Amino acid sequence: RFAIESASIQRIIPSVLLNQIPTDAPYLAGILNLHGKGIPVVDFCRLIEGRAAKQSLNTRIVLLKTFSDKMIGILAERVD
Repeated sequence: RFAIESASIQRIIPSVLLNQIPTDAPYLAGILNLHGKGIPVVDFCRLIEGRAAKQSLNTRIVLLKTFSDKMIGILAERVD
């Protein structure tokens, strides 16, 4: 279980098909096209636990605003 400061959460959306890009970062799940903007989505399970997040009806993408006002997505198996 992990916690994220609620002030940085912009939106929580159901998991969708992400655009794959060639990268050396295995934790990058792909790029989300949100209203014409490309948002990188990080698979937090792969980054922390070394395994891909389980895809289910509960899987969500948590959109966060970074310190530099950029947007990033975190792939979450479940959001409570």
